[in-house]
Amino acid sequence: MFLVSWSGVGFLSPAFLIGGMLASIPLLRSLLTSAYGLQAAVYLGNGFGLMQGALANLIVFTLISRFTRAGHSFLAFGPRAWSLIGLVGGLAMAAYGWSLSVPG
Repeated sequence: MFLVSWSGVGFLSPAFLIGGMLASIPLLRSLLTSAYGLQAAVYLGNGFGLMQGALANLIVFTLISRFTRAGHSFLAFGPRAWSLIGLVGGLAMAAYGWSLSVPG
């Protein structure tokens, strides 16, 4: 029995989320560090990157689902669930990063 199971190209969903976070490293952190502290900038940048990855994941799998009827899943979650996880996680990270930057 395998602990990790996937069907179709569902294993790409977490890759899109991680890719969004990796894309935010050079783009957002350098911009946010000047306005916020380093720790807040890291959380804000990764949160926005995770939300970008969730949006990219949703767009790609919406296009893929138009051409194929096969189910796609990874760890028993479909692409929409991975996008929702990424969106909620990104919002939580961005909110935490913003709360670090607020004095008080």
